[in-house]
Amino acid sequence: MSPVLLRLDDLSTLEDLRAHLVRSGFHVEYVGDHILDVSQVGVVDVVQERDAVSDHLAVWQAVNPQALVTVVPYREV
Repeated sequence: MSPVLLRLDDLSTLEDLRAHLVRSGFHVEYVGDHILDVSQVGVVDVVQERDAVSDHLAVWQAVNPQALVTVVPYREV
């Protein structure tokens, strides 16, 4: 698993977020019904990777303000 897991409350927005992240160069996998595992190919610094995901998530949330996204600690998966 990657350093970033994202949980969306609304399944109708899950595929849109996945597509946005893939277009932005991230590798995205479904981990559960509402959870995406997000990683960035070629990045070795975990903090840099988390920051990049956070930046792209902020852009997506600006366009989708109704969507609730939570960063999930690994112990909850």
